[in-house]
Amino acid sequence: MICDLYGKAKATISEHISHIFAENELEKHSVIRFYRTTASDGKVYNVQYVSLPLILTVGYRVRSARGTQFRQWVEQTLQEYVIKGFVMDDQRLKMQTQWQKIKTRLDGKKRMAEVFA
Repeated sequence: MICDLYGKAKATISEHISHIFAENELEKHSVIRFYRTTASDGKVYNVQYVSLPLILTVGYRVRSARGTQFRQWVEQTLQEYVIKGFVMDDQRLKMQTQWQKIKTRLDGKKRMAEVFA
């Protein structure tokens, strides 16, 4: 999946991961975990999963168009965070505000119904 994400071969991604561990940038036991899974043929396999910190760290190292997009996104997001002091999900905030307005109207109608009941 990391290969698809950054548009690089498995060997390239594996090399980056090896260097990350060799340089002690991340600890292997904290970012890799194996889960047992049963395939449709009934065989049990150990499947390796990696955590987000490893995926992000590979993104800083890989040289590809997708890697560049990732680094540009990170730079923009961090810059926004530093300037504003936080990062906001503007779309979710707008939705929350709309729901709050609807709830306020409904609460008002409910109170009016109680008054005239």
